[in-house]
Amino acid sequence: MRLFFAVLLLTGIPALLHSEMPPLHSRPPRITSPLPGNFRYVVRGAGVIFSGTVIKIERGVPGSATASGITRISFRVETAIRGVHRGQLLQVREWSGLWNAGERYRVGEQVLLFLYPNSRLGLTSPVGGAQGRFAIDEFNRVLPNPVNHRHLKPIEVRAFAREIRRAARE
Repeated sequence: MRLFFAVLLLTGIPALLHSEMPPLHSRPPRITSPLPGNFRYVVRGAGVIFSGTVIKIERGVPGSATASGITRISFRVETAIRGVHRGQLLQVREWSGLWNAGERYRVGEQVLLFLYPNSRLGLTSPVGGAQGRFAIDEFNRVLPNPVNHRHLKPIEVRAFAREIRRAARE
């Protein structure tokens, strides 16, 4: 029995002291980004990224051959991240089928969008559907999308924009 404790003292305790276990007083690991790891494809797929306010919605845009199939949404850009300028009035043309499927906007609504580059027909939509669209609350915080990003916490638009720019560089 003494031999067992002697071997344990000589081999076991020093191994425990030099193990990879963190000390009891250590801090939890720092989260480097509020973006999920698989979110880079949303950032990379976007031609336009911005936060803004919906100022006008037009269903069945006149002057096009497929007028009944187009919805035009006008935004005032508040935070320009990619492909737009702050203060710009941006008109986005979407296929009306998205609207009919429930992907709708309301005048006055504040959103942060990751939009695909315009197609040959001049149409676009959020990258990954719901993954490319976030609501912004009255405190100017990006809210997690309950469909895909429940685990995220609300984050200020500026901090979120900073993380998007970082993800775009990686």
